[in-house]
Amino acid sequence: MASRLHCSVDGRELRESSKCGASTAWVYQTAEGIPAADYRHYHQVRIGALPTKVRTRRGIGGGEKSCRACAAPAETPAHVIQMCPRTHGGRIKRHDAVVGLLAETLARRGWSVEKEVLFRLGREALKPDLVAVHHDGTCKVIDVQVVAASQGLSGAFQAKVAKYKRVDLLGAVGARHGVGLEGIEVIACTISWRGVWCRASSDALKKIGVPMGTLKGITTRVLMGSWLNLRTFMRGTSAHHGVGVRGRGGGAQPGMGVGR
Repeated sequence: MASRLHCSVDGRELRESSKCGASTAWVYQTAEGIPAADYRHYHQVRIGALPTKVRTRRGIGGGEKSCRACAAPAETPAHVIQMCPRTHGGRIKRHDAVVGLLAETLARRGWSVEKEVLFRLGREALKPDLVAVHHDGTCKVIDVQVVAASQGLSGAFQAKVAKYKRVDLLGAVGARHGVGLEGIEVIACTISWRGVWCRASSDALKKIGVPMGTLKGITTRVLMGSWLNLRTFMRGTSAHHGVGVRGRGGGAQPGMGVGR
């Protein structure tokens, strides 16, 4: 059954879910306080069963399929949740919630955590979500991204790490915290909007003490945020014609959706 799902249009993005237990752990632990309605909504997001124009008109043929909010050519679930200007605020809230969960967990594990410190690097500036410093002299630069998995999560993970793994940034971080370059590591927290983790990302986070419980909590929070984005979209009346075709942020990878 899983192989058939992964070969379908809706299930293609779930192929990587079997590589990481954090992607599916919540499915088998319904006794942990997930309300029944939320549990159902999380599964709708996970399998892509969301009532957008493209999804509901599949097999019928014809009909208007452009986004009702921004007139993008195709109102797909990925567009509605990841790209449409109408759900911009929800993407930020979802991203910030994940950052908050990681920050709280690392602080409880003995890390000194700073959030969104701006580092000016000549004419550029970078602002990683978290900089965590441990008493053993190690430092982690962590940035969160919630992306589409249609082109593979590993590519998004590697691109995010490359963005922050710069000698000038690492030097600025090291100078701020008194840590040598050899003690600094860049970690991308990479998860899809459908709750599928990049294996390399979850492994890196577990290695610095983030437990499975937190990874599972991040998964359900992402699923909740994606569902709330859909609800906001369906209930909204704002129009952004001519705006939503590009999505937000110049740093998104082609086919990846945005990183919040």
